[in-house]
Amino acid sequence: MAKELFEKGLFLYITAGFAGIGILLRLILAMVYRRLLTASEHMGQTKNKWAKQLRQRFETCYQLRIGVKNVDIFVDKYVYKQRFCKVLLSTWELISGQMKYLCLITASIGGIVGLVTDCGRNEILYTVGSGLWLAALLMIVDNLSGLPAKKELLKVNLKDYLENFLKVRFENPKEYEALQKEYAGPAEKEAGHKESRQLARFARRQKKLERRQAKLNGREQRKKEEEARMLAEIEAKKQRQEKKKAEAMERRRQQLLMMEVTQDSKSPAEQNVRGPVDFAKAAAEKTESGKQAFASEHEEKAGTKDDGVVTLTAAAREEDRLIADVLKEFLS
Repeated sequence: MAKELFEKGLFLYITAGFAGIGILLRLILAMVYRRLLTASEHMGQTKNKWAKQLRQRFETCYQLRIGVKNVDIFVDKYVYKQRFCKVLLSTWELISGQMKYLCLITASIGGIVGLVTDCGRNEILYTVGSGLWLAALLMIVDNLSGLPAKKELLKVNLKDYLENFLKVRFENPKEYEALQKEYAGPAEKEAGHKESRQLARFARRQKKLERRQAKLNGREQRKKEEEARMLAEIEAKKQRQEKKKAEAMERRRQQLLMMEVTQDSKSPAEQNVRGPVDFAKAAAEKTESGKQAFASEHEEKAGTKDDGVVTLTAAAREEDRLIADVLKEFLS
């Protein structure tokens, strides 16, 4: 059975599980200490519940006239009591530190089982080597996380604030006020510079927004003017077309009136005379009839086999005669 477990890689899975737990715990602890460090650097304005409780407990001791004689012990005790998921941070550190030893132990047990059950040299070396590699990885992660250094820096920040600020304020209020006034000048000056920079930045941003808004307004105004100009041009064009149409209708009406007046002023005999159009039509009809007659006469003469000169001369005479008849009729 042990041989089957070894061949299935049970010891490798257990070793990898221990290594994963150790790495995860180290990362969680690093995040927790980083959050506490951030709160300890701004103890006066922090919203961290743990830091606020520490400050309130310290203030309560002085309000009850008990005082704090040894700030180091006060801070060490409070940091030691810090918990995560209702478990002390020191306990989590101990558990994560033991994971590398569990990896080594599991790999050693796997190697021993492999030797006893004669599972093969390569498999035994692979199991033991994996355990050693994972243990080394845990040690590297432990060193990179730097939990002892973060814990020490957290204590330093807390001691500095409690002993150099709160303790001085409660034990020597006059000296604290003088120190506050002395150091408030540069702080206020820096705050004033910062505020002036913010105001200047805000003014520049406001001007930029105003320029952008003016540009947009100008663009909108130009667009409206262009639309108004186009509408005016369209309207003027319509008016011109209507005016031309009205003028044409007026001219036509005047022509009709003149024709009516002319017809009314003529005698009945003159009214019966055909107009120029009718005359042109009649002339065209006579010309066409003359041509037909000339063609028939030419056909008759073609059978006599006269020469071409005589035929052309006769055609010219006939055409002249027809033109003369048309002119006579027109003059009469």
